[in-house]
Amino acid sequence: GTWPYLHAPITIAALKAGKHVLTEARMAMNEKEAEEMLNASLSRPDVVAQIVPSPFTLKWDQTIMKILESGELGDLREISVIKTLPMNANERDPMNWRQNIEYSGNNTMMLGIYYEVVQRWIQRSPSRLWSYGRIFSKNRDNAEAGGLRAVKIPESLIFVADYGDGLQLTGIMSGVEFGSGRDEYAISGAKGTIRLDLKTGTLYRSLIDEEEQIVEPQEEDVADWNVEADFIASIREGKPVSLTNFADGLNYMKFTDAARNSFNAGGEWITLS
Repeated sequence: GTWPYLHAPITIAALKAGKHVLTEARMAMNEKEAEEMLNASLSRPDVVAQIVPSPFTLKWDQTIMKILESGELGDLREISVIKTLPMNANERDPMNWRQNIEYSGNNTMMLGIYYEVVQRWIQRSPSRLWSYGRIFSKNRDNAEAGGLRAVKIPESLIFVADYGDGLQLTGIMSGVEFGSGRDEYAISGAKGTIRLDLKTGTLYRSLIDEEEQIVEPQEEDVADWNVEADFIASIREGKPVSLTNFADGLNYMKFTDAARNSFNAGGEWITLS
């Protein structure tokens, strides 16, 4: 795999040459590059174009989607995402590739790869987004550049996305929290909440007037890491790409771009196309 700055040029060149492509997550540097990659794939329907999916929730995806389809949570109100870790906490640490805008573009910490899961579960996109964040360590040592360089990617970000139908997505992405961090999703409706704690590997369900319970996925609903096998099956058997196709990748890059644009604008609401 490579960092995002090479994803688009390598992918587009490979597709033009008639080569099948499996590219790393964080599809591209920005929405524009992602759209160019999608267009390149559409111009070569004879080859397979796939993105490595967000892997963190594969065990529970089918169970969560079945709960949502059942309607037992009632009308959906809010989805929340929390991912905190200490990767940017020590201001003496050198700049890592996730902080280097020349390598990462508009990708911000784990935002895109965590939003991809939300998109996977509910199969629709928000209409607008607001974000606000901070860069606490303004400059970090960059050995490749020969000294201190400005950090331009947020080290902490909060966001709200509005779906226009009563549902909102809220989230915290932070790289400045010392310790073991927090890692969870929650989906709340008028009748209940499900919460996936990725640190403990536990899915909880709390329905109105009932005690919170642990939900164990049925064996047939548990998915594992089959990315390479799925890629080969798409090549040999023509199996459609689901995790993750370039259209879905473009959608999460639109979300990522909107979050960065809102941050750059000091917290303006950004409309998603």
